Amino acid sequence: MFWFWLGIVIVFDLIGVSFAKKAADGDGNIFLALGIVCFSLVIVFLTQMFRHENFSVGNAVWYGTAMLAVPLIGIFYFHEKLSWPQWIGMGLLCAGILLVELTKK
Repeated sequence: MFWFWLGIVIVFDLIGVSFAKKAADGDGNIFLALGIVCFSLVIVFLTQMFRHENFSVGNAVWYGTAMLAVPLIGIFYFHEKLSWPQWIGMGLLCAGILLVELTKK
């Protein structure tokens, strides 16, 4: 069940971040309101996720995965560019997520 709740958390987190970006770009307060709703749901779903995994591992996997996905949304949806050092950092994040997940007890 951890992976199910983690997926739900990540989806709503990414949607909320995307709405926040649209609100910051001046696309209207509706995106701000939608972002607040999404982030509120993230908290609800996090409580479910933490029932199936300890806090340190669950939180690290969630943050790391979101930190990888947000730049990809920026690239493909908002047409932003990443520098080579930023790409290397994303590769290190992948390695970190794998280490945390593969070495848990």
